[in-house]
Amino acid sequence: MSSTLIGGVRRSKGGLVTIGTIIGLVAAMAVTLFGTGAANHAIASFDASSWLFSKQKGEVARVNGVTGKVDTRTKITDGQGHSMQVTQNDRYVILRDLSTGRVSVLDLSSLQIGATTQTTAGLGVTVALHQNFAFVIDTVQGAVRQLDPATLAPIGQPLAFPPGITGGLFDRDGRLWILVPSEGTAVAIKPTTAGRPVLA
Repeated sequence: MSSTLIGGVRRSKGGLVTIGTIIGLVAAMAVTLFGTGAANHAIASFDASSWLFSKQKGEVARVNGVTGKVDTRTKITDGQGHSMQVTQNDRYVILRDLSTGRVSVLDLSSLQIGATTQTTAGLGVTVALHQNFAFVIDTVQGAVRQLDPATLAPIGQPLAFPPGITGGLFDRDGRLWILVPSEGTAVAIKPTTAGRPVLA
């Protein structure tokens, strides 16, 4: 019986040690986080925002990533009643009107449309954006065209693929990946600042 009691005491002490260790670690983390102001820094660093388009109002609105509330709105000329694709990163917000095919870049300093270009209307065209690189991908025609995201001016000549391409996502190295189902291949495109985009 005594051995059982001793074992029970040992287990209890072990449990207390474990709980004490956990509490100590949590307390140390709390002191480090709040005592040095790291918590405020962490919250301040998470300030990502999302831009959403309202078809009924014909306006684009920015949702604050911290508060979850809309803090900025701006009307888009002739946008009311239209469906709009919104592509964004930390520097650019690009809008594509599915009804007209018009692609516009929103000037974030003035909240006005800074530049426009034309694409084929409908769902077959998408815009891919990464850092200072933008591409218009025409999945129906198989055309991939690089644009300057600030001016929407074309960079180099479009790349031609068989019709029916899909994809249009960037990897961590900044390469744009396109799937070519008719060939059973995946193609990586390396953006360029001058000349023609190249297959990576």
